[in-house]
Amino acid sequence: MSTFLVIALLTVAILIAIGLYRVWAGPTVFDRLIAVALVSVNGVVVLVLLGVALERPVLLFDIALGFALLAFLLPITLGRYFEARMAREVVEDGVSSRDTPTTHTVPHGLLADRGRAFEQRLAQRVRRQAAATREQSLSRGVEERRQVAEDDAVRAGDERRADERRAEDELRAEDVPPAEDEA
Repeated sequence: MSTFLVIALLTVAILIAIGLYRVWAGPTVFDRLIAVALVSVNGVVVLVLLGVALERPVLLFDIALGFALLAFLLPITLGRYFEARMAREVVEDGVSSRDTPTTHTVPHGLLADRGRAFEQRLAQRVRRQAAATREQSLSRGVEERRQVAEDDAVRAGDERRADERRAEDELRAEDVPPAEDEA
């Protein structure tokens, strides 16, 4: 095995280690997806370099080709899965856990239009659900205030009736002459 191949394999191994760290620590799901794509491509490079180094290029090149096809499809599939999962979270939870939708679009390329359309639909859903929640809380507040007012009126009416009864009892007590003992 030549020195060039050893240095190339070590370099690619270091790149794979960096990619695996990013998969483990990546701050967002989409950073992790990019890191998975990086590790996949570097895996294809390792297979090609090993094929050359072991002098069995036919076998390892075929494996590398199949792996490259999978490496191409994996980030796309995972990206669609996480996109659908985020949309489902917004629909199930009402308003998303985030106050405003974050930008997850690709700035250029094939997925840019699809990403922008998804982001617009997500923002519209969040706005509609926030408005519905505000409307429900306002209507609940009006109903609660009406109920409190009715309860206060009932209490006030009960106190008024009790005062009227006391006054009537006092009047009756004054109108009735004291009874004399019939003994």
